[in-house]
Amino acid sequence: MTASSRIKPATPASLQIASSGVRSVSLSWTAHPDPDIAGYRVYRHVQPDGVFTMIKDIAGRTVSEYIDQDKSGEKLKDGVVYYYRLTAVNVGGAESDFTPAVSVATFGPPPAPAEVKAAAGLVKQSIVTWTPSTAKDVAGYTIYRGDNPQSLKQIKKIRDPKASQYKDTGEWGSRMKDGTEYFYTVRSFNDVDVESEVKTVVSATTKPVPAAPTGVSATSGEAGKSTIRWTANQEKDIAGYRVTRSASHDGSYSVIATVKDTFYEDTGLKNGSAYFYKVQAQDKDDLLSKESEPVSAITKPLPKAPSNLSAQMTATGASLTWTASPEPEIGHYTIYTAGFFGKQKVGESKQAGYTVTGLKPDTSYTFIVTAVDKSGLESEPSPPVTAQTRK
Repeated sequence: MTASSRIKPATPASLQIASSGVRSVSLSWTAHPDPDIAGYRVYRHVQPDGVFTMIKDIAGRTVSEYIDQDKSGEKLKDGVVYYYRLTAVNVGGAESDFTPAVSVATFGPPPAPAEVKAAAGLVKQSIVTWTPSTAKDVAGYTIYRGDNPQSLKQIKKIRDPKASQYKDTGEWGSRMKDGTEYFYTVRSFNDVDVESEVKTVVSATTKPVPAAPTGVSATSGEAGKSTIRWTANQEKDIAGYRVTRSASHDGSYSVIATVKDTFYEDTGLKNGSAYFYKVQAQDKDDLLSKESEPVSAITKPLPKAPSNLSAQMTATGASLTWTASPEPEIGHYTIYTAGFFGKQKVGESKQAGYTVTGLKPDTSYTFIVTAVDKSGLESEPSPPVTAQTRK
């Protein structure tokens, strides 16, 4: 080791800030001309004066640059001014005086995206759009959603600085609700996931379901059917209506028809039975309204069976009489003979009596009578009467 190596070397020249970035500062200087220089020491501080801390001991005289970086954010903070000084160290361990301090600010949070918007009126979704940032430190965008501006939570992180929209359809197993207002903001982030400030909060309301149909009614007293009617919905995109039916007011309702008209004739029903109906409106996007309030209908019951049937027999005939049914709409009575193989019609009568002819002498016959109303409903048979023709 020469004596000169123990003498304090000259201060390095031309220390400057080459560039700054996200938790990163690039320094450069002119390589020291003294061949005894073994390397350099880099110092950092948050003030232009005071005690600087050595952050790097660099070996090699010809080295002329150093990048101070800390992606964790533990040592270098965002948007903070840092001061740097440099010394040279020779082979004997002697260290030069400090260079004058140079300073630079690390990048702060990236700029927020501009023109954030949310499209309203969409079916179970919202489309959030923004103008991509041109800042070089933007690495992507984070989308936040909430039920109000104070409840925003992250729902998507897009690692693409050129991205400009996001379609929000809700989470897995939980689609967005109809007719509900959602609030959004979009924040840009850099390579170390530092996000921009919240500049804009926008909202969008999903398409509401149609209004429940009103004016719903169901006719009673019809034979085997009921006609359900309702008032047309005022929404312009109504595609039709769904009619449901149940056997009880609070029972399980099943879909029986989907129609475009504002009425439906429900046929094939049991006579004398109660039915309950609800109607829903359906739009062109298949959104269903709430169900209307239930309405009921009772189909026309069967006429009461004739009673007190009696028979006066001759050798070849029978004179039948009975008590007329009390319903005012009885159209006629049907007379049958009944046997092992069922019943056989023998005639009709508009009165409460009928004469059967063409019977075999000395033969037993069983007769029954039913009442038939003007809509064609036939009662249960009367109690049978059995009698024998004369010899």
